[in-house]
Amino acid sequence: MEPDKLDKIIGKFWKSKGESDLYTLGRCADFAWALQKFLNGGTMYTVGGSPPEIAWHVVLKYGDKYYDARGGQNADQVIFHNPIAGSTRTIIKAGPEATQHIISLLNNDFVQDTINGLKKAEQKV
Repeated sequence: MEPDKLDKIIGKFWKSKGESDLYTLGRCADFAWALQKFLNGGTMYTVGGSPPEIAWHVVLKYGDKYYDARGGQNADQVIFHNPIAGSTRTIIKAGPEATQHIISLLNNDFVQDTINGLKKAEQKV
């Protein structure tokens, strides 16, 4: 999917949810996982922490951008939106162990609602 179209879909989805911080702070892993399922591709990354249980944020890298509910961003933008005091502020590819940890934290109802919302938003783009 083209980055501009994906940004429009994510923008419509996020607006439909009232631009809730829940998607960027509390349920970011759910959003990234749902986006990966919606796109049928991409790689999970953690922001600001290793091992993954101390990560501050989870994003999906798709193409050359990192995606969260704000849309596509480059690495500097991801770090800017997620300032982590005392951290090296790194973006780390989630390996198998980190991915399993992320999956263990997911709320499946929230993930499915997000996938459905992304599909609805796609129809409006």
